[in-house]
Amino acid sequence: MDDYSPEITFEGDNTVMAQQSFNYLRKLLKKLSKGKPVQDLGFFEYLNEIPTLTSMKCTGRDSSHFLAVENVHTALKVNLAVKMARI
Repeated sequence: MDDYSPEITFEGDNTVMAQQSFNYLRKLLKKLSKGKPVQDLGFFEYLNEIPTLTSMKCTGRDSSHFLAVENVHTALKVNLAVKMARI
């Protein structure tokens, strides 16, 4: 028996999702650049703290500091904030 159901292709899905994600972040950054904090950002709440995050300096002195999950989380937020501030 022949299968007549349409075949689904996922070609380009990753590209489209990346473009949509970037457009969302760009809109958030436009609002933030006007000095308006954005409410209910959820995962992106750190974007309201870009000025603070971009001025942070590393205070780690030994490996235990760099292995602490909280410090790794802060380092990732700083890294993303610096990149977002350049856009």
